[in-house]
Amino acid sequence: MNARLVTRSLHTLAARHRGASWQQVADHLDLASRSSAESRFVRLERDAATYHGDRYPERARDRAGAAWSRANEARLRAAVWSLACLEDTWAQLARTAPAETLIAWHRELDGPGLAARLNTLRLVLDGYGTELPAGPAAAARDEVLALLAELRAARHGVGPQVEE
Repeated sequence: MNARLVTRSLHTLAARHRGASWQQVADHLDLASRSSAESRFVRLERDAATYHGDRYPERARDRAGAAWSRANEARLRAAVWSLACLEDTWAQLARTAPAETLIAWHRELDGPGLAARLNTLRLVLDGYGTELPAGPAAAARDEVLALLAELRAARHGVGPQVEE
């Protein structure tokens, strides 16, 4: 939105509150008629009410998530390694992502890649409809779910999420 038009819209609103007629506003804005001034003001008000900053909020969330993932790459890598160390003792995880796959992720992927792959395991890790593991598998599962929750919060701008 053009900043000059926004400023004019604010000045128009202030002038109307001070009692200026639409014709006076139209004359000040060099418009042909009072209805032109009124319709411009209504259009600018509508645009200002629906303006949310970023025209592409999904891209902004992706950038925030990628930045968080790069800053927390070591933690993501450690979480993937924790899952790989289970050596397929958790049957449902082994069917979805066997230890060899997890080791390859650990070795080859960067932070955003690790986060994306871990996110694909969310249904397995949340354990919808299945019995959840105990012991080291439960600890690894909780670690990954906590990281994914932090990533989700970072993508949606909820508080500072980067660990130093």
